Amino acid sequence: MAKSRYYPPEVFPERLKEAWLASGMTQKEVSERIGYERKSINQWMYGDHVPNILALARLCRLFHISADYLLFGEEREDGE
Repeated sequence: MAKSRYYPPEVFPERLKEAWLASGMTQKEVSERIGYERKSINQWMYGDHVPNILALARLCRLFHISADYLLFGEEREDGE
């Protein structure tokens, strides 16, 4: 996959792990709260797979962070 300024894929797993660790929850607790298997969450955290849009929205709500932060590593204000 070619790198893009719109979605650096290496950022997502890092930010997801960071949010998860800060939450103090186990992967099992996260999976129960968002309705996805723990295996899926583990795959997202290691960059093996990416979540679908519904899972992304649920992760953002659970961790009180934006999709921009998870996907791009920072809040975006430029409207891109």
